[in-house]
Amino acid sequence: MLPAYNAAATLARTVAELDPKVIDEIVLVDDASSDETVSLARELGLEPICHELNKGYGGNQKTCYRRALELGADVIVMVHPDYQYSPLLVPAMASMIAYGEYDMVLGSRILAQNSVARGMPRYKYVSNRFLTFVENIALGEKLSEYHTGLRAFSSSLLASLPIERNSDDFVFDNQIIVQAVSAGARIGEVSCPTRYAADSSSINLKRSIRYGLGVLRTCVDYRLHRHGLRHYSYLDFKPGQVFVQPPASRPVDDRPIEVSEQPRKLSVGTSARRRVAANAEGARHGNPGRSGTEASLDHRKPGAGAVRRPRGVLRAAYAQARHATRDRAGARFGRFARVAAATTPWVVFGLMVFGVSAVAWLAALSKVPLSLAYPFNAVSYIVILTASVLVLHERANLLTWAGTVLVVSGLLMVVLSKP
Repeated sequence: MLPAYNAAATLARTVAELDPKVIDEIVLVDDASSDETVSLARELGLEPICHELNKGYGGNQKTCYRRALELGADVIVMVHPDYQYSPLLVPAMASMIAYGEYDMVLGSRILAQNSVARGMPRYKYVSNRFLTFVENIALGEKLSEYHTGLRAFSSSLLASLPIERNSDDFVFDNQIIVQAVSAGARIGEVSCPTRYAADSSSINLKRSIRYGLGVLRTCVDYRLHRHGLRHYSYLDFKPGQVFVQPPASRPVDDRPIEVSEQPRKLSVGTSARRRVAANAEGARHGNPGRSGTEASLDHRKPGAGAVRRPRGVLRAAYAQARHATRDRAGARFGRFARVAAATTPWVVFGLMVFGVSAVAWLAALSKVPLSLAYPFNAVSYIVILTASVLVLHERANLLTWAGTVLVVSGLLMVVLSKP
């Protein structure tokens, strides 16, 4: 997939490095370019899809992915045609998905290399690292970069994501990753050498700031949606639901995919945890009552019934269990029940952290003596460590975050109040 906009200067070099022996189709979508991108694409033997009006970076990708699913592709790889990312990595990324190891693969400009030495502007590197740090904490992932223009998807995953609900702007890239995380997808990375040349595309400072704020908002959307406090249409879907039906001649995983208004449920049990365990056990023994996401995790053998990676099964099952619990609560008691469903022992801990930290912060503002400052420092370190553990184990909530912020603020005030 080549989402192109004014890419005439670099398109030929990008296409030249795409190996036709392993690539079935090259789809270029031109987003109303003002240069010779379309004519050059035709000279290179491509059949470009042209937008009459500029639909934005996200809108361009939507057209790319729709076309890829219409063609019945098993693996879809998106690479920017500005030659900033190496097209030579396409076969490697595609194989990581084709052999069933991952559902999504990102080409990282940060992993195992010095990006600044390779030409990345320092301000972009700093903002990249900051936003990635925030996203890893908010999503509970451990990725090195979320902002790459080189990424690959399995068609089964892409068909199960409501990408049409995403933004048409640059924040589309982050929204689709958040959707993949919500669906329990297995996400891998490869190190991608980058090139920053004069003819490489780059957004200006104003749009960069807008993109950064959009990334932070996406993180907040995910946390609020996950706890049932707010609902966002692009996150309101169930794992296993199929939004795009692939062609019957080339099914995604070599067997028909059932599409219905209501996706299949987990095995019946007395609790969400037991349903998850029963579903995972049935999947390992080839029980056909799995969700679409779980059934598509192994692409290597046609008709294979067993899912060979329990971790991916459990993530998808837990995600579906969370949606089922939220839907039941919303149907019975509405918004109040959704708030109550999010009240767990971790929320109680968050309240404790919030209350103690608020008092400590007020004490710090009143310039407490050093005899009290040092014990406060010790308690603060313990609270920050505990909150960090909760974040790493995906148990943090908004109150835990608020308490942590107050603790850090109070700690700074105590330090600043020292003579």
